[in-house]
Amino acid sequence: MIDHSETIKRHETLINRLVRKDGVRKSSQYVTKFGMHGYIAKSEDETGILVRDMFPVDGKIVHVYLFVSSIVVGEKDKKIAELLVAVESKNALTVTKGIKISEGMHEALVDMTIEAGARLIVKCNKPLIGVWYALAIDPIPQLKSVDVPVISELDQLELPGVTE
Repeated sequence: MIDHSETIKRHETLINRLVRKDGVRKSSQYVTKFGMHGYIAKSEDETGILVRDMFPVDGKIVHVYLFVSSIVVGEKDKKIAELLVAVESKNALTVTKGIKISEGMHEALVDMTIEAGARLIVKCNKPLIGVWYALAIDPIPQLKSVDVPVISELDQLELPGVTE
């Protein structure tokens, strides 16, 4: 996973410097949606677990994409598998009922609240080959506003590529 904290800090500094020049006493920020994504070449785990991941922020999962290249079944069996999705946090466990999937692209709009540190586990009842997944997450900003004294402290930072 890529750490974007330095880039975010640099952008906050730029915005706060611009706000200060206009004489505004506070500045607000908006945190945009971001994604978690990955690829599984082949599910070989005997437990059927495809994905284990952790959410870095509080927020909501708003969109899910899934592409399945192949479901491994016998010749006479239907190429349909069942997914079980669990999100476990320190306060709760959210588990979906079986989600039927077939080969190809799947897309879903969801509204599932998550906490920072919650763990995602996705399990499948049949072996899969070539699985791509992506989750769009709408984070809940932790910092609502920045006071002017903090901005003056940020001015003291030496940031590469930032000039006034």
